[in-house]
Amino acid sequence: MRVYRKTIELDRDTDYWFVKMGPLNHLNEAASYPFPTYEASERFAINHKMIAKLNYGVDREVVILHPDGTEEVIE
Repeated sequence: MRVYRKTIELDRDTDYWFVKMGPLNHLNEAASYPFPTYEASERFAINHKMIAKLNYGVDREVVILHPDGTEEVIE
C-alpha cells in the first residue's frame, strides 16, 4: 500500500507566498498552497484560474498572499 504525504514541512526562517483558491464546485473545497518564490506562485495561480474557467466554466477566486501579508487578487 502506498502512503502519500498529506502535509509539508515549512521552514520557519523562510518566507513563502501562498496561493489561496476558492471552492471550485461541490466536490472541491477551498485550498491553499505555499511557494518559495513569487514567480512560482504567480504561474500556479494564473494557470489554475484559467483551468477553472476553461474546463469548468467557473470564475474561481484565486489570491496570492505575500509574506508581508498583502493580498494580490488574480483577475
